[in-house]
Amino acid sequence: TDLIEGGGPVVLALHPAVKGTARLVPGAAVAASVVALDGDDLIVVRANDLSSPANLGSSPLADVPLQGDRTVLASGDVARRAHALAVGEHRALTARWFIGLAREAQAIGVQYAKDRQQFGAAVGSFQAVQHRFADLATDVDLLEWARALAPQLLDQHAALAKRHVERWLGGKSEYLK
Repeated sequence: TDLIEGGGPVVLALHPAVKGTARLVPGAAVAASVVALDGDDLIVVRANDLSSPANLGSSPLADVPLQGDRTVLASGDVARRAHALAVGEHRALTARWFIGLAREAQAIGVQYAKDRQQFGAAVGSFQAVQHRFADLATDVDLLEWARALAPQLLDQHAALAKRHVERWLGGKSEYLK
């Protein structure tokens, strides 16, 4: 209800709780409430005074204890399906965010290659640099295409989608885990 009432943000625990604690919830250290799957129940709890462990990205991650004042939103299969859907949407939004980040990094790199001079010419005029930017542009376009098609492919053809993604990743299926 925090978000509906104009309060602080509500975040999602991406993994089911373990022993009554949602572990390393993205954004929980700055959130007002957390939605989590605790056993067979999808619940919302207040996130009070949570501290974030030191991490490389300074992300506001936090472990969230699920005891105390909590509201059950759904139970059983309905709760598990709702949580899975929310996690899928979180992944899709995160993928979109990373693609935007890649496009901005590409734009910064291209501008630098235009501005930086070496041997009396812009480094962007060198063929080796141009090839790397062309490869990057192709990779980012492929990611955008895969992101757009992923929900449909996964819904209708999960095994086929996995094979294509493995091929795009050069057979490195460990990226899919």
